[in-house]
Amino acid sequence: DRMYLEYLTQVVRACRRYGISVVIDPHQDVWSRWTGGDGAPRWTLEKLGFDVDNFWDCRAAVVHARCPDLPKMSWSTNYMLYATATMFS
Repeated sequence: DRMYLEYLTQVVRACRRYGISVVIDPHQDVWSRWTGGDGAPRWTLEKLGFDVDNFWDCRAAVVHARCPDLPKMSWSTNYMLYATATMFS
């Protein structure tokens, strides 16, 4: 995901200019932000044929950006929903 790496590079450089140390933690929660967590890029889901834009409508994932009223810690529910469960199988 070149766009993400370019963004990350800009953030790290900005931090260095202000004397801020950065520790990059390359882990994931619930596969990716498109499945209610963070981590893997969108293309990993699309590579398996998922139509990511329809996750919320078909309830394959609880997408917090589409429903800001959800409790913040409900993200772990997505481990049992179709999109994330498929990626981990």
